[in-house]
Amino acid sequence: VDKSESKARGKQPGQVIASIVKSQWKMNSEYLEAAERGDLQTVVTLLKSGANILCKTHYRDSALHRAARRGHDELVKALLDQGLDVNTWGQRDKTPLMHAVFHGHNNTFNILIEAGADITCIDNSGHNALHLAALGGRDTIVKILLDQGLDVNSRHSRDKTPIMVAAERAQGATVKLLLDRGA
Repeated sequence: VDKSESKARGKQPGQVIASIVKSQWKMNSEYLEAAERGDLQTVVTLLKSGANILCKTHYRDSALHRAARRGHDELVKALLDQGLDVNTWGQRDKTPLMHAVFHGHNNTFNILIEAGADITCIDNSGHNALHLAALGGRDTIVKILLDQGLDVNSRHSRDKTPIMVAAERAQGATVKLLLDRGA
């Protein structure tokens, strides 16, 4: 008799199902928290133990979103190697690439680009990756996005261009870069 059978004895079927669901929920929560911390070993262990690689937070962020937001490059690579969608939508319709861009994680950004991340995605505020890079003054990323063909004068849902959002955040170097590139 295995542990699960001995625990299930004496319980109603609904209680057994509730116990299994609670156990799975706990494992998935631990998996997402480990991704946030960049704890690759714990993520691998939890996945081998049955955590759902596709689970998301109640905000719709996946482990890949969490790892990209924090710049956990090795974990981002491992999750992509396991088949997670590089363009998965999360909270506020942001992709993992958008998190890496906004938080200035250049290496993570490059990993996601190499994995096929779509630089043209737009979040629920109408921001594309270029708007987010300009907001944060992420000039290296701004240059790459412009070199990859994003429109220097693209407008988001409130009709603002990347140079406008950079100027609002007092990102002087980014404003100059965008002007030099045709804004």
